[in-house]
Amino acid sequence: MKPELHSKIAVIAGDNKALHKLNQFVHGDVRFCSPAEMNGSNKASQLLEGSEVIIADFMGLSHEQQTRIVEPYSLQSLNGSEIILLYSKDQADEVLPELIEKATTVVERNKKPEQLVELIENALANFQRKSELRENYQTVSLGISLLEQGTFVLRKPEEAKAIASLLASLAPNKDDVALGLTELLINAIEHGNLGISYSEKGELLKNGVWHQEIENRLQHKNFKNKRVILEFASKDQTLEFKITDEGKGFDFNKYLEPKFKSDNESHDYFHGRGIKLAKQLCFDNLQFQGCGNIVVASLELGTSE
Repeated sequence: MKPELHSKIAVIAGDNKALHKLNQFVHGDVRFCSPAEMNGSNKASQLLEGSEVIIADFMGLSHEQQTRIVEPYSLQSLNGSEIILLYSKDQADEVLPELIEKATTVVERNKKPEQLVELIENALANFQRKSELRENYQTVSLGISLLEQGTFVLRKPEEAKAIASLLASLAPNKDDVALGLTELLINAIEHGNLGISYSEKGELLKNGVWHQEIENRLQHKNFKNKRVILEFASKDQTLEFKITDEGKGFDFNKYLEPKFKSDNESHDYFHGRGIKLAKQLCFDNLQFQGCGNIVVASLELGTSE
């Protein structure tokens, strides 16, 4: 008997036969779109908007085609969606590291429709839990609005996401600030404190061991005591966020160049987009200090939309 899934599910199927059969196994609002149709089409916008679960298979697409998909449908526009990515480990280098990174679940593509249904049911349960947390968050954000200054100490990516969402509630462009703060904080943790290079991160993502490597390094004696300090201040209609990590720093200037291209685009370029995104879309001012282990981002409340 088909399970009733009273939810909106977006399916980007490609040549995956099991995905094409999915609507035979579930009742619900299951909508299909080919990867080719994702390239800036109205159908793609309608498909993704409001989707609680997105299950996708991008195998067979070139990096250029995947890039055209990633750009208009960034995590910013899919905020809250559960994203299931199907791929083959022996062809992992065909998938952009950024696609793997943004997915909430990454699994081998050789799944039967029944197994895909189980994945979707688990993703929907996660989505519901996050929705409940967001409702509680509204009450908490009322309290945080009274904060004029504060210092936060963190060391894990999930802590970065939590504090970024909380402080972003103070800004008129909440989604942009949450995205920018998350990128800067996670950069400080991963590339600063844990010493992972951009190219190394790309390799770890492709091999499906990224999250495990983060956990291993967080427990390692060389890294377990390192912290990221976030100092927040609100004064004179300006929000300021100062982030300091304990890393060796990096050449931040090349990531701020308007036409930055790295020697390895599939790695450095896409991870470096986080810094450019924060500078161009999320804050009015972004400055790195010292060797690059300090960054100050500010937002003028009187001029932001």
